[in-house]
Amino acid sequence: MVSKGIDHLAWRVGEEVRPMFTLPRDALFQATEIAGPGFGVLGEALLGDTYREVQQMAQAFLHDGDECARGWQDALRTCAHNWRLAEDANMVKYQ
Repeated sequence: MVSKGIDHLAWRVGEEVRPMFTLPRDALFQATEIAGPGFGVLGEALLGDTYREVQQMAQAFLHDGDECARGWQDALRTCAHNWRLAEDANMVKYQ
């Protein structure tokens, strides 16, 4: 039974946690893009590069969060599999 709970948690990480990182990351650049000269000529010279760097940093943070959640999901699946093997090995078998 414990293996099913662990497996369900892995499923929930994939269905509920990972989309919090992947959906915003995929739409982030398009949603925050400011067409030039959106800051004006002087503003673009002062802020343009920094703004784009912040966009790239946010995308990188979301990518890293997704990779971390994927690692959790993979580890939980492995744990569920190993636990299931242990459950099966320790099951009383009547002859």
